[in-house]
Amino acid sequence: MKNNHFINNSHNVLSIQKNMMLRNVNVIQEYLTLLKEYDDKLIIFAVKDTPGLRFSKQLDQQLKQLGLSQQLEGKHWCGYLAIIDSGKVLLEKLGKINETVEDKREITEGIEVKLKSSPLNAENQVEIVINDIDYADKKRGLNIVVFDKEVLYMID
Repeated sequence: MKNNHFINNSHNVLSIQKNMMLRNVNVIQEYLTLLKEYDDKLIIFAVKDTPGLRFSKQLDQQLKQLGLSQQLEGKHWCGYLAIIDSGKVLLEKLGKINETVEDKREITEGIEVKLKSSPLNAENQVEIVINDIDYADKKRGLNIVVFDKEVLYMID
């Protein structure tokens, strides 16, 4: 019994450390690399305004390594949404220039997601709403949310 308790506590400590490391990364290339380790979580992407004038082939490659297929390099002022659930792509939508893209779906019983990506000349908004709580950072560019479905916890 004591050994199982020690193993569970060790696992929890490692998970907390891993989550804190993700939260402290502020270089997008490093962040996308770390996301590969969250293949059992819900990862959601939504763009506000534009993916960014600096969006590169390298960033596109890193998104492809996560299972996504759209090219965002050069897609200025296009709405974009993506959902990856436990390594499986559930949604990937790229709008046309100045077109808002939206989606609403139940991921699993008890987890509903509502997404919105709107470029500057549309509404210039972003939403990543999980069970009525908007987790989007609301900043220009790629907004990313990592969510643990098992404990209903927003990791980052």
